[in-house]
Amino acid sequence: LRSISCWAVSRFGEWISSDDVACEALPPVVATILPCVLDRNKRVQEAAISAFATLEESARGHLNPFLGDITQTFARAFQMYQAKNLLILYDAVGTLAECVGQMLNNPTLIQTLVPPLINKFETTQDRSLVPCMEALGSVLTQLGPSVIEICPKVAQKCIGLVTNTLMEIQAYNQLQAQDRGVPPDRNIMACALDVLSNMCDGLKDRTGEVLQVANFVPIVAPCCRDEALGTKQSGFALMGDLAKYSFQHLQPVQQEVLQLALSHLSHPSPNCANNAIWSLGEMCTKLEPAVLNPVVGQIVQQACTVLTQSRHHQLAVNAALSLGRLGLAASQEL
Repeated sequence: LRSISCWAVSRFGEWISSDDVACEALPPVVATILPCVLDRNKRVQEAAISAFATLEESARGHLNPFLGDITQTFARAFQMYQAKNLLILYDAVGTLAECVGQMLNNPTLIQTLVPPLINKFETTQDRSLVPCMEALGSVLTQLGPSVIEICPKVAQKCIGLVTNTLMEIQAYNQLQAQDRGVPPDRNIMACALDVLSNMCDGLKDRTGEVLQVANFVPIVAPCCRDEALGTKQSGFALMGDLAKYSFQHLQPVQQEVLQLALSHLSHPSPNCANNAIWSLGEMCTKLEPAVLNPVVGQIVQQACTVLTQSRHHQLAVNAALSLGRLGLAASQEL
C-alpha cells in the first residue's frame, strides 16, 4: 500500500507543483514521501525515491523550503541503500542539483549532502560508479567554488580512471583476436571526462587552481583520438572547457589539440563534430597568431561547409560562432 501510494502521488506531480496549489499541496506531499524514502522495505524505498525524483522535475524551485529535510534524507539513504535503489538515489541527487540550482549552494546543505556522495565516489568499484559520477557532476556544476577543496581529489580519481582505461584498451588491442575477451568499459572513461567538464563549468576561472594540483590536460588528446564516439565527444567537451576557463594550462599542447579539433570538424557523428567546432571556437580568441593564422583558411572552409550542408541546428550555430570568433582573432588573415 505504501509503495503504490508513492507511485500514485508522483502521477500528480505537475499539478502538486503548479503555482496555484504548490504552497498548500507540496508540504504534505514532501512530508509524506521523505519518510518512505527511508522505509525498511526495499520496495517502498524504490517507489518513494522514484516518486521523489519525478516530483523534483516538476517542483523545481518550490522545493527550496524543504532542502534541509531532503538533503538529510538523502544522506541517510546513502547509508541504507544497495544495488538498484542506490542507482535511483543517484538519479534523485543529480536531478535535485539540476532542478534547484544555486539554492543548493548553502554550507549546511553542502556539508549534509556532499560527504556521503564523495564517499560513494571514492569507494565504489563496480558499474554503479557511472551513475554516481553523473550525480557528482551535476552537484559540482552547481556548487563550483564552494566545494573547490574536494575538487583536486575528485580530479585525481578521474585522471586515474581515464589513464587505467586507456592502458587497458592498449593492452586489449595488442592481443590476438582469438585471445580477446570482453573489451574495456569505455563508459567509465567518458563519464570521468564529463565530471571534469562539470567541474570546470562550476569552478569557471578558478579551474586553474585545481589544475595546479591535479593536471588533467594530458588525458584530453588521447581521449579525443579514441575510436569510441562517447569518449571523443566528452574529450572535445573537456577541451573546450579548458580553453574557456584555463587556456594557460592548455597552451603547452595547443598545436596538438588544435589539429585534433580541425580533423573532427567534418566527423560523421554530429555530436563529435559539434563539440570539436565549439572547442575550436573557444580556442580561436586565445591562440597565438603564429599558431592560428596558418589554419585560418582550413577553418573557414570546413566551417562554411558545415553551415551550408549540416542538417543539425546546434552544429551550424557553433560553426557560425566559431567563424565570428575567428574574425575577431584573425581579421586580417580572414
